[in-house]
Amino acid sequence: MSVVNLKEFADASEKTRALYDAVQQKYGVVPNFIKAMGDNPAFLEAILQMHSAVFDGGAIPPKYKHLIALAVSMTNGCNYCTSSFTAHSQAMDASEQELAETRAIVALLSAYNKYLSAAGIPCDITPR
Repeated sequence: MSVVNLKEFADASEKTRALYDAVQQKYGVVPNFIKAMGDNPAFLEAILQMHSAVFDGGAIPPKYKHLIALAVSMTNGCNYCTSSFTAHSQAMDASEQELAETRAIVALLSAYNKYLSAAGIPCDITPR
C-alpha cells in the first residue's frame, strides 16, 4: 500500500515536468519512485543530481555499481529497489551467477553483521 500519491506529468508543476522530461530522455521512462517525489521539485532535483554524481562515470564500472546498489537494497529490505536494481544489473549484462552470488554475499554478511554486533566482538583487522 502506498502512502504517497504519484505525481503524474499532467498534474505536475512546470519545474517537475522539466525534471520528468530530463529523466524520460535519459532513461526512457519516468519511474514511480521519481513520481513519488514529484510534489517537491527542489528535493527531486537534488536527488537526481546525487544519482548522477554516483552513477555517471567514476572508477567503478556501471555493472558493479548496480550490483552494489542491489546488495544495499536487499540489505535495507526495499522490494522496489531490489527489483529495479536486479533489472538494471541484468541490463548491464550481469549473469544469473553474478546475481546469485550477490544474494549470497548479502545473506552471509547480514548474518556476520548481526552476530558480531550482538556479540560486541572488537575488530582486529584494520584498513591500511
